[in-house]
Amino acid sequence: MTTLSETFSVCPACLKRIRAAYVKKGDSVYLEKECEEHGRFSCLVSVAASDYENWKANTVNVKPKEILRRSEKGCPHDCGPCENHLQTACCVLIDVTDRCDQNCAVCFASASPDKKKEPNISEIRQKYEELIRMSEARKFNIQISGGEPTVRDDLPEIVKMAKDMGFEYVQLNTNGKKIGADEEYAHTLKQAGVDAVFMQFDGMDDAVYLNLRNEELLETKKKAVENCRKARIPVALVPTIVRGVNDLEIGGIIKYMLENTDVVKGIHFQPVSFIGKYPGGFGDEQRFTMFDTINEIERQTDGAISKDDLLPISTGHPLCCFYATFLKQDDGSISCTSAGKRNSDCGDEASCGDGDESCCDEDESCGNGDETCCDGNGSCGDEGESCCGGGETCCGESESGEEEPCCPPDIEIITKDRDYVLNKWKMAGDVSEDGFDAFLNKIRENNFTLTGMAFQDAASLDTERLRRCRVQVLGDNGNLIPFCAYNLTDLSGKYLRRTSSR
Repeated sequence: MTTLSETFSVCPACLKRIRAAYVKKGDSVYLEKECEEHGRFSCLVSVAASDYENWKANTVNVKPKEILRRSEKGCPHDCGPCENHLQTACCVLIDVTDRCDQNCAVCFASASPDKKKEPNISEIRQKYEELIRMSEARKFNIQISGGEPTVRDDLPEIVKMAKDMGFEYVQLNTNGKKIGADEEYAHTLKQAGVDAVFMQFDGMDDAVYLNLRNEELLETKKKAVENCRKARIPVALVPTIVRGVNDLEIGGIIKYMLENTDVVKGIHFQPVSFIGKYPGGFGDEQRFTMFDTINEIERQTDGAISKDDLLPISTGHPLCCFYATFLKQDDGSISCTSAGKRNSDCGDEASCGDGDESCCDEDESCGNGDETCCDGNGSCGDEGESCCGGGETCCGESESGEEEPCCPPDIEIITKDRDYVLNKWKMAGDVSEDGFDAFLNKIRENNFTLTGMAFQDAASLDTERLRRCRVQVLGDNGNLIPFCAYNLTDLSGKYLRRTSSR
């Protein structure tokens, strides 16, 4: 067994903060930890150690505008963000209800039809006002979530209020049932200002939905996509991937997207995390990792999409997400349009300086190889000295004693980060004439994005990832809480931070 790096995590039984380490055992990588009271725990990170070891990114982090609380117990118990948090949010979720018109076997929020808790419209306005106050650069991107937001009759009013208050991007997270049942409702959401629909979409076989959602939903999902097409709302399909349930559906979901790229602008894969409501505990027999997802995308598309096309994100933490952009050609082939390849440069949005210089050397490091690579400006400190020159540490140490990434880049990277989300799901415009606009619309109609987010549970939680989280939830107390900390549950299903009417 070889220790690759150290961090902090939690005990799955009591959620106590404990030390943890990424270790290589045989050909695989695990996160290992031990609680004095409840014993040792091991969580699969990657079946192939080479996938983990090659997954490198020179991420940049920009601290939040303000500290909302002081750390006393340590991450994840003090997320707020505290003074140790390193990354401001790109997207902020607002839960508008605990109610849901489904009763799924898998649910972050443990939502169900009998839940009652939800903020009133005035309280939601206060949440928007708090986010305006806390935003750096332009305002946060908003994700309206729950429960199932469409069970609220005033959802269009909630969306319109956000747009009227200046939020440029408002995303609706939904199971798609109401949109699928009511074409006019899709038009109402469009008029209110919904910029994109992130729709639960687990596979191309109703057996999958019966297993995960307790009802047959495939035709409802397809009808929802069609109604969004008519209303001109771009859709991202969001599959929760569970080993042995729908891990073989990845290729079919991609094929469906390729048949509908005018409206389905991408897929946001979510490998299963055992938080909230999920039967079966934390066993690796159903755990499907981010690296499993990447490998299956390549395998199930017969190499049309290469695993090397899929890149770590350039902000946040590289173990949290992957992304790539593509263009479907007239002959049906697929071209990757993301800037860079894995381990050859930093990918889309992650160049240093003015873009003329290379962000990373062959060792993915600066100076003598002991330091993390340059930030988005290619320099450290206030004097503009060269990054990591001479082997000095630029920005202190992490919780585990390892060096931090170099000093934060200019705040413009936050605007760029949020604008990337704003723009990547857009549909083509209506252009009836020939010319450059028609060409751009054809590109827009045939491009798509593949992303994936490996949410953490009590077995897989790494506090270094939480400290760099870019997807956060506005809690009832006005604090911004990393998504995985907000939804974290112990072995019995008890939440650490989320308040629920379960």
